[in-house]
Amino acid sequence: MGDPLSIYLLVLAGIVPAQLAPGPNLVAVAGVALGEGRRNAAYVAFGVATAIFIWVSVSAFGLAAVIAVFPPLMTAMKILGGGYLLFLAIKSARAAVNGASPRFGAGEEAPRRRAQAFRRGLLVNLTNPKSAMMWAAVATFMIGAGLTPWQVMAFAPIGFASAFA
Repeated sequence: MGDPLSIYLLVLAGIVPAQLAPGPNLVAVAGVALGEGRRNAAYVAFGVATAIFIWVSVSAFGLAAVIAVFPPLMTAMKILGGGYLLFLAIKSARAAVNGASPRFGAGEEAPRRRAQAFRRGLLVNLTNPKSAMMWAAVATFMIGAGLTPWQVMAFAPIGFASAFA
């Protein structure tokens, strides 16, 4: 069995650059930061990080195996993810044409806006098939390095913290 700490550090060294690379998660956080401010952007980031916690958890217990047995699941994830990203793009384009920032829930009380910001971050990441495949690959690597599924699951808070930071 591999040393969990050294494997966690190795995985963290690999995922941090991937998390910093521009993609749907970063665009969602930056877009809300520009249009809604830092506080709502933090809720989007919290949603993204929560989705990563979920991806690590389901990957630890066999997402890659499920997708291998049932390939239409990946196709469905791609369609759902693409549809959601298209929805966000249309919403942003309409806001640009109207000369407004792409606000969601404008004029609503703060707790509801925060919940919407969290949901946006969560959905952006959960509907991203690249995220699913990346975390399935990370879990496969960790299990191949000798960790148990529970030890892979124990990485979920680390992935969460890294994504939120």
